[in-house]
Amino acid sequence: MFTMSTSPNETDESSPKRFKGSNTISINQNYVQDALKNILRKEFQAGSGFKDDVTGAEVQCTPFRHVSLPCFIHDDQFVSDLITELEGLDMVDKSNDLYKFKQSMELKHAKTPSIKAFRKMLQDQMLPWLKDITCHPLNDRIDLFCSLYQYTDVLLCHDDELEERYIAFIYYLVPKLWSEEDGGLLDLFDVDEHGQPKDIVKSIIPLQNMFVFFEVTPSSFHQVSEILTQEKSRFAISGWFHGPPVSRPASHREPRIPLFPCTSIEEEGFLDWINPIYLSPEIQADIRERFENESEIELSEFIKEEKYEELAAAIQCNSVPWRHHGPPNKRSYDTCRMEDLPPEAATVMKMMQSDAMFLLLSTLTGLQLHELAADSDEEKGASSSAANGNSGKASPAKCRTEAQRWQHGDYTLIHDTDIHGTESALDACLYIGCEDWSMAAGGYTSYVAREEDEELLTVCPSPNSLALVYRDKETLRFVKHINHQATLAKSSRYYSMYAVYYEKPE
Repeated sequence: MFTMSTSPNETDESSPKRFKGSNTISINQNYVQDALKNILRKEFQAGSGFKDDVTGAEVQCTPFRHVSLPCFIHDDQFVSDLITELEGLDMVDKSNDLYKFKQSMELKHAKTPSIKAFRKMLQDQMLPWLKDITCHPLNDRIDLFCSLYQYTDVLLCHDDELEERYIAFIYYLVPKLWSEEDGGLLDLFDVDEHGQPKDIVKSIIPLQNMFVFFEVTPSSFHQVSEILTQEKSRFAISGWFHGPPVSRPASHREPRIPLFPCTSIEEEGFLDWINPIYLSPEIQADIRERFENESEIELSEFIKEEKYEELAAAIQCNSVPWRHHGPPNKRSYDTCRMEDLPPEAATVMKMMQSDAMFLLLSTLTGLQLHELAADSDEEKGASSSAANGNSGKASPAKCRTEAQRWQHGDYTLIHDTDIHGTESALDACLYIGCEDWSMAAGGYTSYVAREEDEELLTVCPSPNSLALVYRDKETLRFVKHINHQATLAKSSRYYSMYAVYYEKPE
């Protein structure tokens, strides 16, 4: 149960609350007057901006066509009654790569009078009004549900695009005093030359009793920004108006990231960094047995302590030129090119690409990343060769690597155009600078089964830990959105040296 600020007409809290509900309700009559409707229709169709000085109604076409209707229902008591009914609904936690919030059942099943009246108003009044304003061939189908966003909840960048969705809408029932600092804004993105979202160019602050709608198109990228207040909740009724199926252009596919074969490295350089415990044949055998049973393992203190301290100090230096990596409908974090990394970090990246690392990982996992470790009968010889950095024969295995910085607001999303996510691979991630990191702040890596919500594995950042996870073609991964709680910790960000190894790249 949660409480919301409602209208000034609400009865004193000390007296018993009497609830009658409402059977009928109308939208603000100012919006159905022909004069205003004609202007709204004209400006919406022309793709130009307009704001009515009397009602505050606003039509904007940048970055895509959207309309805001303040004081949508001219009845404070109805708004109060509607909030009361919605507060009584069962809300289900919704959480995956894209979002975290609470949601009700489909409101077409709700039986309480104010919710029924709101639904009927959308069907009988708002649907024909939208047809008139937008000239879209909307049918009678309306999806609507109630959403509740509380501290750290978020809905990341997406376009809402399904073939029969024409208009998306949000009816806000937030407290009266809601500000930009509270978060929960409706952020609208522009797009680049590939039709991918680029920058937030407009943000709509929630206002109680405001109805906002926008066209669902291939470029209607938007998000609900993270809730930053612990004192208030963002409450809304949301949904879509539908029409006949329309064809959509194919989604942009990013070019395949280059893969590289293993490279040579000086034996002494490799042995100077790796904790010698992981070069012991007995330990390697234990690790391999566990990995073959569970497909994952965490190797703590993977780098020698003094070397790890050097690495952590170097990569956290303010002079490192990090660059943001997007687009936001797929990812948001920082990367650094190999040539721009400090020497200590560049050395570790080269080690992860090296012949010796391919061989060591082959020995630890049983995967065919190196010819000398391709057969279990040669395991002992492979272990010895790994310890000595022996290059052995050429291998078809390849890898890609990336130096990453993670902080508040960062994430990765599962997306349909991810070419590399369709191939089996070994993920190797070395975590740096996350000594007091909490899972409550996000930033952990989740592995999920394709087309399912089932979470198979969660890997939380741990300092100087090398996390190894083998994923097949039916397993996907994402890094959970790093929320506001990260800013309250001693370590507000962390770093990772990430590598993906493919036995036989497609």
